Amino acid sequence: LIASDRSSEAAERLADLLEHHAYSADAALAWVDLQLASGTATTDTEALARRAVRFGGGLDALEALARVYRALGEPQKATELEERVRARREAPPDPTPDA
Repeated sequence: LIASDRSSEAAERLADLLEHHAYSADAALAWVDLQLASGTATTDTEALARRAVRFGGGLDALEALARVYRALGEPQKATELEERVRARREAPPDPTPDA
C-alpha cells in the first residue's frame, strides 16, 4: 500500500492491526516509518516508537525513536539514543550462554 502511494489506507490498516495486536512492535514501527516518511511526526509518533521499543523492537526501534526525536526538533535526545545504539552494535557479544 505504501509503495502504491496509498499511505492513508496503510495507516488505517496499521491502526486496526495495533488495535487488535497492541503488543506488535513491527506494526508500531511500520506506522512510525510511515509517519516519518510523510513528514507528519507528532507526539503520537513518539508514543508509537516508544511502544515499538517497549515491546521488543530492538535496536531498529531505538533508531526509529531517534529519528522521531530529530523530526520533533529534539536533537539532543536523538543524539543520545544514536550513541546508545552505536555502542550496542559495536559491543562484543555476551559470552554468557542462554539459560
